[in-house]
Amino acid sequence: MKKTTLFLVLICLLVVQTYGQDDTKGGSTVGGSNDGSGTFKTEMNFSGKTSNGYDWYNCQLKITPDDSILLVARTFKNSIYYEERGKIQQVKDSIYLIESRTTFLALPLEDQTFDDKLVIHSESSLNINSLKLTYSNGTSQSITLTPPLTSISFDKKLFNSTSNYLDVDIGHLDPLTNKPVTFTARHGSAYSFSSGKTMVKYFIIIKGDTIHTLNSAPQQIGHYKFRVIGE
Repeated sequence: MKKTTLFLVLICLLVVQTYGQDDTKGGSTVGGSNDGSGTFKTEMNFSGKTSNGYDWYNCQLKITPDDSILLVARTFKNSIYYEERGKIQQVKDSIYLIESRTTFLALPLEDQTFDDKLVIHSESSLNINSLKLTYSNGTSQSITLTPPLTSISFDKKLFNSTSNYLDVDIGHLDPLTNKPVTFTARHGSAYSFSSGKTMVKYFIIIKGDTIHTLNSAPQQIGHYKFRVIGE
């Protein structure tokens, strides 16, 4: 047995021993199923705010009856935007294990600074071929991208240390709302579009109208506690 698998098994046993005794008292909003159709009989939607210690995120999490999860998180003006997809499985009572990966991440690279150009890092697998820049006065500029790195000259009168935000549109849609997402680049920083290849695993508890992480959490947004939308 691999060390990683053994570690997860030990953590799972510890979590079950710690939380399994009393979790049914809170009353989970999900119902188990023995017909192979999945743990969740109906779609569940949660929302809330969380922080990784550096940035605050507005988040929405959807769980579907096929035991799939979709998490969308964003900071102010979509300066950082994050999507996570994966599967959730019941461990015991209200304890669940999520296995997921980052399917889309947009964020500024503040360790890469440029005063006279905007550098875009774009992962080729995302198939981002073009983008539109919109300045604060409404003027726009269309750019053809050449992944993985594109250097863009911009109007310094409209994008500088004083007017330091620029809207970036790549035609991406929020998978929860199907609405276009416009990102915000900061003057002096490169901007990146990427996805994750590695699956991560973490435990959560669903009790009543809340969902929260346990021993670990998605690195990008940190530990979270969300409530059912509409509750």
